[in-house]
Amino acid sequence: MDEIIFKVTAGPALEAIKNREARMKRAALYSLRATGRVAKTEARRHAPVLKDPTGSYAKAGAYKRAWAARKAGAAGPIAGEGGPIVGLLKQSISSSRRIKTIGGMEFSLKVGPRGPRAHLYAAKEEVLSPYMRYGHEAATAGAAAIWASTVSKVWRA
Repeated sequence: MDEIIFKVTAGPALEAIKNREARMKRAALYSLRATGRVAKTEARRHAPVLKDPTGSYAKAGAYKRAWAARKAGAAGPIAGEGGPIVGLLKQSISSSRRIKTIGGMEFSLKVGPRGPRAHLYAAKEEVLSPYMRYGHEAATAGAAAIWASTVSKVWRA
């Protein structure tokens, strides 16, 4: 006998690799969203709240009710549209719903003040009190732990 024959069945191994690749992409998206939630929570915690003695708490409730009615199909002016609303900046900080794919396994998620009224003064407030910086620092610090936890779940299964 002058030869040795080896046979390799690579099908199951290739299926397992393909499965892990798909799960790693989902894990990356989950980790990015979780990191965005950390940034949002910390930025909201440090966001300044308007000190307004003119009763804009009532305006805020009227404004929310008017927008709910507008979404339901009612027409007419929105109550409290003109003045500032207490807590509007803090409430408006959230992450974008869409995750942008940069290429391959690179993704981007934006976290910040949203809405037609909060973004008008959000940059000015950021200069006075850098609330988004706190969110960025918390997200940067927690991202590695979130990613490690998620990846360990993918590789355990």
